Amino acid sequence: MRKFEENQVLRHIALGWILMAALIILVIIGIIQPLIFISASVETDLPLTDFIITLSTSLIAIILISFLFFTMQLKIRIDDKGIFIEYPPFLKQKAFLWEDIQQAYVKRYHPIKDYGGWGYRGFGKKKAYNLSGRWGIQLMTKNGKQILIGTQQPEKVRQVLKYYGFENIPK
Repeated sequence: MRKFEENQVLRHIALGWILMAALIILVIIGIIQPLIFISASVETDLPLTDFIITLSTSLIAIILISFLFFTMQLKIRIDDKGIFIEYPPFLKQKAFLWEDIQQAYVKRYHPIKDYGGWGYRGFGKKKAYNLSGRWGIQLMTKNGKQILIGTQQPEKVRQVLKYYGFENIPK
């Protein structure tokens, strides 16, 4: 196999629950706090604009967080030039060209233990791009960077990497 493409969407159940909890908290803050302002404004003549600003800010935050989680995806393409990823809305496109890669292989990893969770993780020379699962494409570049790209199709990736001359087991 010479070419591989994969589009992942956010499917992690725990992240869904965290999103729901965040939305509920924001709704509660957005409703209860303005009600407190209204009762306080009757006694102290605070303007009604405080209520409107707080409620509007909460609703905007809910919409932005929802948009972020529902549009987040990881797109992977492997072809004769290298490995390309997109991670909208955070990353337009990033290329890892074959001539810059020293080692590439598929590995099983622990998202929380190894990288602190899912998403765009890491700083400096060790980074991860993952949305869900426990399989990834581990890249070691010639300039010393370590990049892990999550995949839901490890066997297909192994075949493609083997076609381009990369071993499946690190040494």
